Amino acid sequence: MTLTDLVKKFLAASAFSLAMYASGCNSGGESAGCRTDFDCRGDRICHREGYCYDPRNLEDGGSSADVHNVRDAGRDIVSSDSGRDIPRPEGLFGKIAFISYRNRSDRFHIWVMNADGDNPIKVTENVGNNNYFCPSWSPDARKIAYELGGGIYTMNADGSNSVRIAFGQEPAWSPDGQKISYSALRDGARLQDIYLINADGSNEQSITPGLMDAHHPTWSPNGRMIAFQFWKDIWLIDINGNWDNRARLTTSTTYTNYNPVFSPDGRKIVFVSTRDGNNEIYVMNADGGNQINITNNPANDEYPTWSPNGQKIMFTTDRDERRGLNTEIYVMNTDGTGLFNITAVAGNNSNYDEQPAWTR
Repeated sequence: MTLTDLVKKFLAASAFSLAMYASGCNSGGESAGCRTDFDCRGDRICHREGYCYDPRNLEDGGSSADVHNVRDAGRDIVSSDSGRDIPRPEGLFGKIAFISYRNRSDRFHIWVMNADGDNPIKVTENVGNNNYFCPSWSPDARKIAYELGGGIYTMNADGSNSVRIAFGQEPAWSPDGQKISYSALRDGARLQDIYLINADGSNEQSITPGLMDAHHPTWSPNGRMIAFQFWKDIWLIDINGNWDNRARLTTSTTYTNYNPVFSPDGRKIVFVSTRDGNNEIYVMNADGGNQINITNNPANDEYPTWSPNGQKIMFTTDRDERRGLNTEIYVMNTDGTGLFNITAVAGNNSNYDEQPAWTR
């Protein structure tokens, strides 16, 4: 099967997933939609994108920036001590799970906030000296998979009911919510393979040959393909592990391409590349064509994720503090325009904020 045939195969099946999103399917609850402030509970108000949030609830992130929201002609305005008013970008709806090192004497924890930067809440607690990494939402946004101390765990979105399901790294939930992919060492292997496991921890299986050094698995929207990093490049393989049915999407002998993530419609892949001498965010077609640098900044930009409707990309960057003393989460349009610092909204711009995962 040629590369073109392979990509066409899973793109065609992605049409159903895109149609489900366009139909407005969601998991229900207050965040499913509002039209006026009267649709929201208590003092929460209705965001222009149709969900409820509390503009006063700014988590104690250790900053004196005193950032707050005001209403101005139907727009949200971010106002700070500097007196500078910055309109928020359009299309920031849903929730973001991310890791943050906010107290400096603490560890990396998983936090959840609104996609516009409001209401950051820490949902994990200290477990020894371990850090939390790589949060991944279940499709219904009720659970989060994550990495902790060499293990893969799942928990409820509020941090309760944490369960270890495997040993490994870099978990990613399948589009149907039934499986989780991750990278791991097994059976004395020297390098990591890509594994799949049922969300309850049963039926672990490898889908890559041994001794591959494979990382960063991510699912196509139709659930049939896995994109991942193998050595310096990004590859595709079907979930049955048929190595003859594989495709190499990038070709490199000197630089590294990694962190691939499919767009919600399956037509694009966002990824990180070091080809320009630093970590930049690139977007390419799902067949590997038309690779474009959309950040073009001397800073290090990593961990990209798509908005649920595919119109925005969120990522981690150190562009505000180039000495490695701080990382922020930014959002931008898919062509790299419209940059906005999300984690500075709640006055937390002196902390390490990384690895965003976006859900509806």
